[in-house]
Amino acid sequence: MAFGLYFTLAKQRGFALASYISALTPPIAVIMSVLFEGAEVGVTMLVGLALVLVGQVLLIRAPKAA
Repeated sequence: MAFGLYFTLAKQRGFALASYISALTPPIAVIMSVLFEGAEVGVTMLVGLALVLVGQVLLIRAPKAA
């Protein structure tokens, strides 16, 4: 699933943006674990997920180097 998403994003937006998808692996793993394994969501987990997502947004929206 991630491999197909990577190449779809790379085709539409370029490989530089698509490389950020690798940082989304931990949040996706947490969500899958909660849904299918019944893992408990704690404060630390939510803070970590928020940090990853905010970091991704900041990287994507950062001005490009000249």
